[in-house]
Amino acid sequence: MSPNRMLLAVFVFFVFTPDGYAYTEAQMNAGKKHIQENFGGTQTLVIASRKTRDEVVAFSVDFLRENNINEKDFFLDVFESDNGWYAVTLGIESAQECKDRKERLVDAGVISKDSYCTDGARFHGQYQLYGNHFEHIGGTALTVED
Repeated sequence: MSPNRMLLAVFVFFVFTPDGYAYTEAQMNAGKKHIQENFGGTQTLVIASRKTRDEVVAFSVDFLRENNINEKDFFLDVFESDNGWYAVTLGIESAQECKDRKERLVDAGVISKDSYCTDGARFHGQYQLYGNHFEHIGGTALTVED
């Protein structure tokens, strides 16, 4: 193989096969469609965004501890977004209910002011987080288990 072809092969491998990603754009779009069907015009309250699953777990542990919530009685919904980050969320509800919940929780000091409601249009994978366990429950999960 010529050096130019070798260089091209290496370039194509690294550009088109990002670390941890194993699905095509069509599969990702199918995941988004599935998530949007689940949302059905509703919204979810994003209380944190984290780059890795470990960071999501650390946030969850702190959030539950700070709010005196038993992890056995509670789970967080986590969505994988187009940008590769994980959105940690509370519930799926109407836009008004989401807005009202955000105001109550911000006023009570439970969540930060930069929390926001979204229709999830950029989400393609859905998980429920129990303690430190991610359970894939919908859409296309692009990242692999750590």
